Amino acid sequence: GRFGSDTENLGEIRKRLRTSRIFSIGIESHINCCFLDSLAKFSRGAVAYLDPNHDVIELVEDFFTHISHPALTDVTIDWTGMQVSEIFPRQMPDLFAGHPVIVTGRFQGAGRTLVRVRGNSGGKPTEFAIPADLSAAIATHKALPSVWARLEIADLSDQSMYSPNPALPERIKRVALDYGLVSPFTAFVAVDATYQTEASETRMAPAALPNPD
Repeated sequence: GRFGSDTENLGEIRKRLRTSRIFSIGIESHINCCFLDSLAKFSRGAVAYLDPNHDVIELVEDFFTHISHPALTDVTIDWTGMQVSEIFPRQMPDLFAGHPVIVTGRFQGAGRTLVRVRGNSGGKPTEFAIPADLSAAIATHKALPSVWARLEIADLSDQSMYSPNPALPERIKRVALDYGLVSPFTAFVAVDATYQTEASETRMAPAALPNPD
């Protein structure tokens, strides 16, 4: 897990990955968790972490039990006529028991429809038809736009991990500002409006700062 040059490594892995999955175990605490987490996400795999306080046999057995029986692989979604765009995540992960997959997108229209989820379960094609009431979703789930925006920010951040693009920070910042979210390039400033100083003019005052090592 002690990798450097994350962007170059992830970019090369993506070029060669094709349909393979990568499952990793990070050992001890001084490892590159960001790289291993990204590797699991990009490869539709999984990662587990082992520290000195863990029982090695128990962790490995639990990890292999978890990855050996995926509930659904090669997941695709048929929106059946809905005008859907900007779907995140762009690459559908495999579905494992106890680990939900959240998919968001922007859509136009209203009314009732069916969303068909397809994949492989136990090596056999499987399909689920899920009824959806789009009018009810708009009226009763006002937090959904923020959920979508968070996943878009995550997707853009992921892109910056394997493909440097000087335009990505500005795109991330714009989405965060439009939806009032914290991101690597935005932050919230809390202003206490209940108290006001009596000074009539601005004064400059020196502030001591620690010297860098």
